[in-house]
Amino acid sequence: MSELAYLSRKREKMAINAAKFDDNVIGSMNTIVSSVETSETIGKNIYNLSSLLFGQQSELKINNNITMYNRMIIFYRLYPLVVNQTVCRGWGFRMTDLVQYTIGATDVPAINIENKSHFHSLMGQCQTSEARNEIFRLSGDELLAPIPVDPNNTYANYPVAYCIVPLPWSNYLGGTDSKLPFEAGLLNQYIGVNIRLAQANQIYGGTGAMPSGLHAAWITFDQTDYTYPELSLSMMKPPKTVYPYIYPILNRSAIFAGSTQGSPIVLPLQGFISADLYSIVLSVHRVTDETSTSSNSVSPYNADPIREVLLQYNGATIYYSREQAYKLYNMKSILGSSYLHNSVISAGTTAPFTSNPIDTYCVFIDFSRLRCLTSNYRFPNTPNYSAQLFNLSFFTSTTDNYICYYTYYYPANCEIDPAGNSHIYWGGQTPLTN
Repeated sequence: MSELAYLSRKREKMAINAAKFDDNVIGSMNTIVSSVETSETIGKNIYNLSSLLFGQQSELKINNNITMYNRMIIFYRLYPLVVNQTVCRGWGFRMTDLVQYTIGATDVPAINIENKSHFHSLMGQCQTSEARNEIFRLSGDELLAPIPVDPNNTYANYPVAYCIVPLPWSNYLGGTDSKLPFEAGLLNQYIGVNIRLAQANQIYGGTGAMPSGLHAAWITFDQTDYTYPELSLSMMKPPKTVYPYIYPILNRSAIFAGSTQGSPIVLPLQGFISADLYSIVLSVHRVTDETSTSSNSVSPYNADPIREVLLQYNGATIYYSREQAYKLYNMKSILGSSYLHNSVISAGTTAPFTSNPIDTYCVFIDFSRLRCLTSNYRFPNTPNYSAQLFNLSFFTSTTDNYICYYTYYYPANCEIDPAGNSHIYWGGQTPLTN
């Protein structure tokens, strides 16, 4: 038997009793799905948010029809800016404050993905700074003054943002090493997604009156459709179908005063679960950048340029970045530079406003050889660390008050049984319901 023939029969074993058969789905039995015609569409289905008010939540019911969903894309439009008003860079990205989802009928409680986890995923999933910066720019550019009116375009002076909202079965770019699309028809009821909008003072600054909500918002999907739906997995009803994905859990520290020299900030990391830990992504933010106070502008993604980052597990060093060596450590395998082109609006409450360009970095502490956020359907074998044994220390650039956000990334399997119910297991080890 030739080497090529042998490799064509090789199956990639998963963490639980399943195997990979093709680029579209994962199942516990072989099917003819890989020989069935499919095509990609986008914008085919449009969903409107039920509430446009800031701080409010909208429920989205994604039909469990025979299609495979990929990325979810959301469009936000603000009312025109007024005099003495600013909007921060990445305002549309910040607008998605919380995503809460349930995958059909399930024994798993609704799962939350918070905004800073979206930010950490964006920073980690893009292989190049060019892609990362373009996604961030399109998600709402900084505005320091009202946009001029264009008589030929009704909404020309209405700020808009185009955002990718990550869900378990999607990532920011798709393509090489992307997650597998999710076939909703396998479920016995709709996929529920709740989206909570940010507060007005988390994107606006200045003394100009803040609006109470958005002007418009709608959602659409990248999706993969079957040419012959009768040959889909939904119609074939396999005994088990399993989708792997990387699941983020966000934690945050209490507010602390920064330290520039002498004794570093020391934070005990909390909130671990019993599962393989793939990576920790962290960023440290000034409290005053998070929410507008005294009408100053916000910069929610202005991560502080921390230095001397040290992570110890049970007293043993497992990560140490002398000064800011993490900027180099972040580049692994084919990954390019890890910076994000950002800007910070200078302090001030009335026009004219000014801003300064700045590069933002997160710290990536990877426990797997390849960064799983980028190669995000591969399940390497990493340790299952115990809780409350990690200590993180670092210095900040000022002595202002800060919050540290850190996201743990774990492997998870979403299993669909023949009745169309979903079950989630951490790395083939611990059911989410335990």
